[in-house]
Amino acid sequence: MLQEKRLTENGGSLGDVAGTVRHAQRAKLGAERPGSADGSEKATANATPGAFGDSRLGQHLLVEFYACENLPRSAPQLQKHMVRAAELAGATVVNSTFHEFSPHGLSGVVILAESHLAVHTWPEYDCACVDLFSCSPSIAPEPGLEYLREAFGAARVDTVVALRGLDASRLSAHQGQTP
Repeated sequence: MLQEKRLTENGGSLGDVAGTVRHAQRAKLGAERPGSADGSEKATANATPGAFGDSRLGQHLLVEFYACENLPRSAPQLQKHMVRAAELAGATVVNSTFHEFSPHGLSGVVILAESHLAVHTWPEYDCACVDLFSCSPSIAPEPGLEYLREAFGAARVDTVVALRGLDASRLSAHQGQTP
Protein backbone atom coordinates (compact mmCIF):
# COMPACT_ATOMS: atom_id res chain seq x y z
CA MET A 1 0.00 0.00 0.00
CA LEU A 2 1.24 3.46 -0.81
CA GLN A 3 -0.09 6.51 1.01
CA GLU A 4 0.81 9.93 -0.33
CA LYS A 5 0.44 13.19 1.51
CA ARG A 6 1.71 16.64 0.57
CA LEU A 7 2.87 18.20 3.79
CA THR A 8 4.03 21.77 3.67
CA GLU A 9 4.23 24.28 0.88
CA ASN A 10 5.27 27.33 2.88
CA GLY A 11 7.88 26.03 5.30
CA GLY A 12 5.41 24.67 7.84
CA SER A 13 5.90 21.82 10.26
CA LEU A 14 6.40 18.17 9.41
CA GLY A 15 4.12 17.10 12.24
CA ASP A 16 1.74 15.65 9.66
CA VAL A 17 4.20 12.82 8.93
CA ALA A 18 2.97 10.99 12.05
CA GLY A 19 -0.61 11.46 10.93
CA THR A 20 0.26 10.22 7.46
CA VAL A 21 1.92 7.11 8.86
CA ARG A 22 -0.99 6.42 11.22
CA HIS A 23 -3.48 7.03 8.40
CA ALA A 24 -1.66 4.58 6.13
CA GLN A 25 -1.66 1.97 8.90
CA ARG A 26 -5.36 2.41 9.73
CA ALA A 27 -6.34 2.31 6.07
CA LYS A 28 -4.63 -1.06 5.62
CA LEU A 29 -5.05 -2.63 9.02
CA GLY A 30 -7.51 -0.69 11.14
CA ALA A 31 -5.04 -0.18 13.98
CA GLU A 32 -2.91 2.55 15.52
CA ARG A 33 0.86 2.21 15.79
CA PRO A 34 1.66 0.45 19.07
CA GLY A 35 4.16 1.67 21.60
CA SER A 36 4.54 3.27 24.94
CA ALA A 37 3.01 6.66 25.60
CA ASP A 38 6.41 8.28 26.02
CA GLY A 39 7.96 6.58 22.98
CA SER A 40 10.55 4.84 25.15
CA GLU A 41 10.26 1.32 23.76
CA LYS A 42 13.59 -0.18 22.70
CA ALA A 43 14.53 -0.23 19.03
CA THR A 44 14.94 -3.64 17.47
CA ALA A 45 17.35 -4.25 14.61
CA ASN A 46 15.27 -6.97 12.96
CA ALA A 47 11.55 -6.62 12.45
CA THR A 48 9.26 -9.54 12.91
CA PRO A 49 5.71 -9.62 11.67
CA GLY A 50 3.64 -8.02 14.37
CA ALA A 51 6.32 -5.59 15.54
CA PHE A 52 4.17 -2.75 14.19
CA GLY A 53 0.97 -4.38 15.43
CA ASP A 54 0.36 -5.80 11.95
CA SER A 55 2.07 -8.05 9.42
CA ARG A 56 4.48 -5.56 7.84
CA LEU A 57 8.23 -5.54 8.22
CA GLY A 58 8.73 -1.79 8.12
CA GLN A 59 7.83 1.61 6.79
CA HIS A 60 9.61 3.66 4.16
CA LEU A 61 9.32 7.44 4.03
CA LEU A 62 10.31 9.17 0.79
CA VAL A 63 10.74 12.87 1.43
CA GLU A 64 11.44 15.66 -1.08
CA PHE A 65 12.74 18.99 0.24
CA TYR A 66 12.16 21.80 -2.30
CA ALA A 67 13.27 25.43 -2.57
CA CYS A 68 16.11 24.80 -0.12
CA GLU A 69 17.92 28.01 0.77
CA ASN A 70 20.68 26.33 2.78
CA LEU A 71 21.64 22.97 1.25
CA PRO A 72 24.98 21.71 2.53
CA ARG A 73 27.77 22.06 -0.06
CA SER A 74 30.20 19.57 1.47
CA ALA A 75 29.90 15.88 2.32
CA PRO A 76 31.03 16.33 5.96
CA GLN A 77 28.45 19.08 6.52
CA LEU A 78 25.62 16.96 5.05
CA GLN A 79 26.80 13.91 6.99
CA LYS A 80 26.61 15.88 10.24
CA HIS A 81 23.00 16.91 9.49
CA MET A 82 21.92 13.40 8.49
CA VAL A 83 23.45 11.74 11.55
CA ARG A 84 21.77 14.33 13.77
CA ALA A 85 18.41 13.72 12.04
CA ALA A 86 18.77 9.97 12.64
CA GLU A 87 19.54 10.56 16.31
CA LEU A 88 16.55 12.89 16.69
CA ALA A 89 14.33 10.17 15.18
CA GLY A 90 15.53 7.81 17.91
CA ALA A 91 17.58 5.64 15.56
CA THR A 92 20.84 3.88 16.39
CA VAL A 93 23.60 4.99 13.98
CA VAL A 94 25.88 2.13 12.93
CA ASN A 95 27.93 3.80 10.18
CA SER A 96 27.69 6.41 7.44
CA THR A 97 29.31 7.27 4.14
CA PHE A 98 28.94 10.38 1.95
CA HIS A 99 30.22 11.43 -1.47
CA GLU A 100 30.68 14.76 -3.29
CA PHE A 101 29.98 14.81 -7.03
CA SER A 102 31.59 17.14 -9.55
CA PRO A 103 30.57 19.79 -10.39
CA HIS A 104 27.98 19.64 -7.58
CA GLY A 105 25.65 17.41 -5.60
CA LEU A 106 26.05 15.13 -2.63
CA SER A 107 24.84 11.65 -1.75
CA GLY A 108 25.10 9.65 1.40
CA VAL A 109 23.66 6.99 3.60
CA VAL A 110 23.48 6.55 7.34
CA ILE A 111 23.24 2.87 8.22
CA LEU A 112 20.95 2.38 11.20
CA ALA A 113 20.45 -0.62 13.44
CA GLU A 114 16.81 -0.12 12.40
CA SER A 115 17.64 0.14 8.63
CA HIS A 116 18.82 3.30 6.78
CA LEU A 117 18.56 7.04 6.13
CA ALA A 118 19.73 8.13 2.67
CA VAL A 119 20.01 11.49 0.88
CA HIS A 120 20.76 12.90 -2.57
CA THR A 121 21.07 16.64 -3.21
CA TRP A 122 20.67 18.71 -6.35
CA PRO A 123 21.96 22.18 -5.45
CA GLU A 124 21.30 23.39 -9.01
CA TYR A 125 17.58 22.80 -8.28
CA ASP A 126 17.67 23.65 -4.55
CA CYS A 127 16.37 20.14 -3.88
CA ALA A 128 17.19 17.21 -1.61
CA CYS A 129 15.57 13.77 -1.65
CA VAL A 130 15.69 11.76 1.56
CA ASP A 131 14.48 8.29 2.35
CA LEU A 132 14.10 6.75 5.77
CA PHE A 133 13.41 3.04 5.99
CA SER A 134 12.75 1.63 9.43
CA CYS A 135 11.99 -1.88 10.58
CA SER A 136 11.36 -0.66 14.12
CA PRO A 137 8.09 0.85 15.34
CA SER A 138 10.05 2.82 17.96
CA ILE A 139 11.48 5.20 15.33
CA ALA A 140 9.70 8.58 15.32
CA PRO A 141 10.69 10.23 12.00
CA GLU A 142 9.10 13.64 12.63
CA PRO A 143 11.82 15.29 14.79
CA GLY A 144 14.59 14.23 12.40
CA LEU A 145 12.72 15.32 9.28
CA GLU A 146 11.75 18.63 10.86
CA TYR A 147 15.41 19.18 11.73
CA LEU A 148 16.39 18.57 8.08
CA ARG A 149 13.65 20.94 6.84
CA GLU A 150 15.04 23.68 9.07
CA ALA A 151 18.71 22.89 8.32
CA PHE A 152 18.10 22.87 4.54
CA GLY A 153 15.83 25.93 4.69
CA ALA A 154 13.19 24.06 2.67
CA ALA A 155 10.12 26.04 1.64
CA ARG A 156 8.20 22.92 0.61
CA VAL A 157 8.28 19.29 1.72
CA ASP A 158 6.48 16.37 0.05
CA THR A 159 6.30 12.95 1.68
CA VAL A 160 5.23 9.50 0.53
CA VAL A 161 4.84 6.68 3.06
CA ALA A 162 5.10 3.07 1.93
CA LEU A 163 4.37 0.16 4.24
CA ARG A 164 6.92 -2.56 3.45
CA GLY A 165 6.85 -6.34 3.63
CA LEU A 166 3.09 -6.63 4.15
CA ASP A 167 2.97 -10.19 2.80
CA ALA A 168 6.33 -11.42 4.12
CA SER A 169 4.95 -13.69 6.81
CA ARG A 170 2.18 -15.02 4.56
CA LEU A 171 4.53 -15.77 1.67
CA SER A 172 7.60 -16.92 3.60
CA ALA A 173 9.16 -20.14 2.32
CA HIS A 174 10.17 -20.86 5.92
CA GLN A 175 6.73 -20.39 7.45
CA GLY A 176 5.74 -23.40 9.50
CA GLN A 177 9.23 -24.95 9.39
CA THR A 178 11.26 -25.57 12.51
CA PRO A 179 14.91 -24.52 12.58
